Amino acid sequence: MKLPTPLVALCLGASARGGAAMTLRGAIENPLSDVGDLQQLLLMSGADGTDVDQLQFMMQTEGSKPKPKASMESWTDSLKVLVKNLTAKVTESHGSDKTLLDTERTRLFDACRGPNASDTSGVKTASVNDLEKKFDKQVADEKTCKEQLFPKEQEEADCKKVLAAYEKSKKAVCANVEATKDPSTGVCKALLTMKARKDWLTAMQIHFKRQVETLATEKVTCDAVKLNITKETPLCNAKISAAEGKRTECTTAGTDVQKKKCAYVQSVSNMCGEYDTCYSAAIKSYHNFTNTTAQRVVARKLQWRMLKRLGCLVGAYVGKKVDKDKLKACYSKKKYDTTNLNMVYPGIPAKAECKAELRHGMKDTCGTNLPTAAPPPKQQVLEEKAAKELKKLPEVMQVKATKKFLSAQCGDFQKFSDFNVKGADEAGTSDLKACTETGDIRKDETKRQKCLEECCAADDCVGLVFHPKATMLKKEWSNPYGRKDFDTYKLMRNSK
Repeated sequence: MKLPTPLVALCLGASARGGAAMTLRGAIENPLSDVGDLQQLLLMSGADGTDVDQLQFMMQTEGSKPKPKASMESWTDSLKVLVKNLTAKVTESHGSDKTLLDTERTRLFDACRGPNASDTSGVKTASVNDLEKKFDKQVADEKTCKEQLFPKEQEEADCKKVLAAYEKSKKAVCANVEATKDPSTGVCKALLTMKARKDWLTAMQIHFKRQVETLATEKVTCDAVKLNITKETPLCNAKISAAEGKRTECTTAGTDVQKKKCAYVQSVSNMCGEYDTCYSAAIKSYHNFTNTTAQRVVARKLQWRMLKRLGCLVGAYVGKKVDKDKLKACYSKKKYDTTNLNMVYPGIPAKAECKAELRHGMKDTCGTNLPTAAPPPKQQVLEEKAAKELKKLPEVMQVKATKKFLSAQCGDFQKFSDFNVKGADEAGTSDLKACTETGDIRKDETKRQKCLEECCAADDCVGLVFHPKATMLKKEWSNPYGRKDFDTYKLMRNSK
């Protein structure tokens, strides 16, 4: 936008109207010493387009003839509003940059440490985090595959046993039926008791009649066994095929576990080098960002001084005339204070400690020789386990959770302070049974431990509540509510 009228004339109303404005021009030579800067302000600032257009319109109106002119009073009132709006925008812009400076610094350097940067002081880059999740998923997939394979292999083994039994039975009952001739011809010999050929033929007739009858009976049995084999074979083949398919799937899953493990291990091996590179790049980006911000700060301070000077000049017009003392004060003001627009630039955060080590419990089978991390403190393990289980509980119970735990043989108990679930005496269904230790045992460690072990011994016990009158084992968390002096402990059982 090009300003068509000199801003000195604009601010002091020095148009062809003459009068007071003309007198002032003669009295104070160029009272607005930063004319060029003020023009730059209106051209480069973040002023609302409507405000600048309004200023342009006023200038055009002020310099046009012979159209009617707005009064100097209404003109200066409009200019005061414009100054106020632009000043507010400068302040708003400063606040935005201040917030952005903090968020950008955090974003740049936290991105290098990884997606969990807000929860840890160490380094676990995004690539390591992503590949670790993929490895864990593949391990879970292989586990699921093996769980699905087990019943299929049971069915496979069972059907093979059935077929083997049928084949054995077939061999026994069908051998005589399927034989081409009698294995022995001894029965055909004439005995001494046979006096005539007729006696021998009669004996042979009786013998072969019995043989035919026996063969007929055996054939019925043999056919039944063959039919069973015919029916069972395709069923068994389907089970064998299903088991073989699942075995192949599980073998592939196991191979993929190793591949994903090695990808994760390699990413851990590269992690610290990647962090160093990212950290250096973040420093450069942060410097570039602060330099750009500093340039905007310089521009805003210029804007601020010009707006303050313009506001002072406009404020010198009171009623329908110019207050000379105010105008002289404006002229005498050499430079307006801008310390309110100073920007504090947070320093570069210290480089985080980076440890290229595998998580606890994982062995390097990929040839990188990376060390394994030490086991995490038990408290950390308990808190992580509790955090996962907490999501399954009623919301009213979640807010009562603490980071205090008690241990027993079957697992650990997380404490929920001032909390209870309704039992039989409150028309609830959560009670399992009362602990054998009676009375208030909340501070009696020995008796309290006995109640914990009683909960362990009951398969359907999910926790217990210690209160001033007794201790109750619980089987569910229905109808939960806050209750002072009631200490609830939720059981987290050990994996079997």
